[in-house]
Amino acid sequence: MTKRSLIFILLLFSFAAFASDGPERFAPALLRHGGDYEVRKNALPDLMIELMARTSVNAYMKVKTLNIMDADLFSYPLIFMSGTKSFPAFSNSERDRLRRYLEAGGMLVIDDASGRTGSGFDESVRREMAALFPYNPLINLNVDHAVFRSFFLLRKPFFAGRVLISPKLEGVVLESHTPIIFSKNDAAGSWERDRGGRYINDCLPGGELQRQEGFKFGINSIMYAMTLDYKKDAAHMKALMNRRGR
Repeated sequence: MTKRSLIFILLLFSFAAFASDGPERFAPALLRHGGDYEVRKNALPDLMIELMARTSVNAYMKVKTLNIMDADLFSYPLIFMSGTKSFPAFSNSERDRLRRYLEAGGMLVIDDASGRTGSGFDESVRREMAALFPYNPLINLNVDHAVFRSFFLLRKPFFAGRVLISPKLEGVVLESHTPIIFSKNDAAGSWERDRGGRYINDCLPGGELQRQEGFKFGINSIMYAMTLDYKKDAAHMKALMNRRGR
């Protein structure tokens, strides 16, 4: 067993034991859809470990799987969505409710785990985004967007996860916030470990430096969702931590 794997196992047990402490905890949630929505479910607890190790945010380790129509949808500030293939269209009722959730301040981070261009999942996501917000299409996010500085300061308007399929993050922008962020680089694939603490997937072409960019994206997305009033012209870390009362 490597030193890195041993540290991971120790962190896993320690965070599982103490994650119930503290007044505020981030709860990871995964959106259930008609495709292979659980393809990266086990990656979210690994992201929670990194979130707690690198920030002052506490987190649950258990992932909540949600349908759009579930009563507690609005209890989660951020919902992850993943898949590798096409999925059936949401119903009109589902679209209406998801739109209300996003307009009310909720956030959806969509991650194409297929590792290829033109996937069925990509096509289905674009269909649903066009139906949800026909006048607010997916656009490339510029480097001055708050998601690139909500915790880590990312200097370039891209990131790579398990793969580097697209050099840009996309998002749907509604006035002062971006409730939908879409990555085609399988971010969650870069987070996944086996229970021995070893990473399951290689990150290509950039190796471990690329994996760290994947973690930074995941953490920044969570911090952005939890601090939607974060202003890009604020003093970076001091202002962010003051607002969170840390």
